[in-house]
Amino acid sequence: MRFKIRKNYLAILVVILSLISLILLSITFLRNTPTQDQSVVVSTSKNVTQKGAIGNTAEYNAIKKIAADNGVETAWEYVIDTYGKDNSRQLEAHDYAHYIGQLIFKEKGLAGITICTTDFAFGCYHGLLDQAFRKDLSPLQQAEKACEQVGKIGSGPYASCIHGIGHGVASYFKDKDLNGALKTCDKLPQNSPQFCYDGVFMEFSRDALDDFYKPNDLLYPCNSVEAKYTFACGRNQPTVLMNRLSKSYGDVAKACQKATIRDLKASCYTALGFQAVYSSNNDSEKIISTCESMNDPEFEYQCKSAAAGELIFQNMKNWQTDAPLICNSLKNENAKNCNSYITNIQKNYNRI
Repeated sequence: MRFKIRKNYLAILVVILSLISLILLSITFLRNTPTQDQSVVVSTSKNVTQKGAIGNTAEYNAIKKIAADNGVETAWEYVIDTYGKDNSRQLEAHDYAHYIGQLIFKEKGLAGITICTTDFAFGCYHGLLDQAFRKDLSPLQQAEKACEQVGKIGSGPYASCIHGIGHGVASYFKDKDLNGALKTCDKLPQNSPQFCYDGVFMEFSRDALDDFYKPNDLLYPCNSVEAKYTFACGRNQPTVLMNRLSKSYGDVAKACQKATIRDLKASCYTALGFQAVYSSNNDSEKIISTCESMNDPEFEYQCKSAAAGELIFQNMKNWQTDAPLICNSLKNENAKNCNSYITNIQKNYNRI
């Protein structure tokens, strides 16, 4: 039996891969302190105030000083030069990029978005946009236009930029009014809201109050939101279950299997494919074994496809051999579809 990702689902999935590093950030931190805010708060005090951000205070203060003495552009160049070639510190660098994005907005507003680059999984863009909406939703349309400078509409860079808007919108609503945040995303141009939804749900997965999620209803809120929000919700639900509700990988997979909404099940399975990469320390054989553990052909296909794509997007060591190896562990048409999928990712993110 074979399973195919629907065309519209595949298109969304390819561009949304650019967002997965933020899920990993929440995994890393929420494992220890699940109720804290992970964003770095711009401070005018001697030391930078941090709420759960990866990295160390001394480095944040060094970045702050460089920005004050030589400009935010120089501070951004410093982070790129220092961390750009060190794959072992990409999560840390992402948070530094987030912080610089906030500094850029404080100094230059949305016009400063042209200073950011796509390094460190778009962290600079996310920090800038998160800061932009903390107190005011009026820049929404202006921010979307700024995202068009990052990449053409529908591209991976554009999607990740819109995702940053979602984080900012959720912050504005204090991670309490989910419907209000999602309805704000709906004000964006056609084909853009889906990526904003994803940022909203990711922000909620990190910073919503403890009683927002329901231990006795593992698919909440995905099983109660409007259908158009279900895909983005499902993509973030495994992070919620593992790190907010302390569920195991197997428990989460079983919860996803019980989903009766097609988009919810599909995106939930895909997110578990991403999780398989990190739980296996990027070991291709362990990834294959994890994706086969549920004895569910549909889960196996989507898990392996997502995992193979994640190796490529994150530019992980040996992805050139490991990603095809994972795809080729599938059979017949599924192997063909998986290989086609990772080829698209390589093209979309200039990995060819």
